[in-house]
Amino acid sequence: MRVAIHAALLAVLWQGVAAPGPPADPAGVGQVKIAPPAVHVMRPGAADTLRLVFQVAPGLHVQAHPAADAFLIPLTLELEAAAGLELGPVVYPPPQIHRLADTGAELLVCAGTVSIAIPVMLTAMLPDGSATVRGTLRWQACDAKRCFTPRSTQVELRITAAP
Repeated sequence: MRVAIHAALLAVLWQGVAAPGPPADPAGVGQVKIAPPAVHVMRPGAADTLRLVFQVAPGLHVQAHPAADAFLIPLTLELEAAAGLELGPVVYPPPQIHRLADTGAELLVCAGTVSIAIPVMLTAMLPDGSATVRGTLRWQACDAKRCFTPRSTQVELRITAAP
């Protein structure tokens, strides 16, 4: 049964990728719009939660983390900790269930406004009084008929030490 669902899901995804006509946004520019991040003010020894918030374009969804199946490309956020910061594991939002009309297969997706949480602790004074956590957000957007080429973008989250 699971093999049949995999085959049916692959067939639907393949049909979508090979569908005639150009995708609505071949560069992926309008698929995901990242909200300007707030600057977090922290004291040494304090813990906080950074949030990366983005909007998935109407009519699209991105695969959740983890994705429903190993061959799907999940939403991922990879981060580099700055000096003086300790990052906890990334906390992805709970997925929504999206049922494919052709096969009935269920996908785990994120749509609309998506918020990813990153626990952080300021372990020491920050050089220059601030730090930037840099990373890469990666996703694969799909609509009701096809999935688009996976995309990624660089992100930055800023932290300032309290006086």
